[in-house]
Amino acid sequence: GSSKINKFQSTDTLNDVVAFINQCVPQSKGKSIGIETTFPARIITKEDFDMTLNDCQFVPRAQVNIKYL
Repeated sequence: GSSKINKFQSTDTLNDVVAFINQCVPQSKGKSIGIETTFPARIITKEDFDMTLNDCQFVPRAQVNIKYL
């Protein structure tokens, strides 16, 4: 495993996060991605990727896990 770190703006969307993942992890392209949060525990899927990080309550700081669905 590895960790990738990027500082996003509160107005960035989850689509921006997915684009970062696809840039850093070429084997992720074409796969269905879910974003897992630890608190509150949930998995956010493609239907919600237009939400901003602020809307997802990822501001001011969040750590997420990426799941391939």
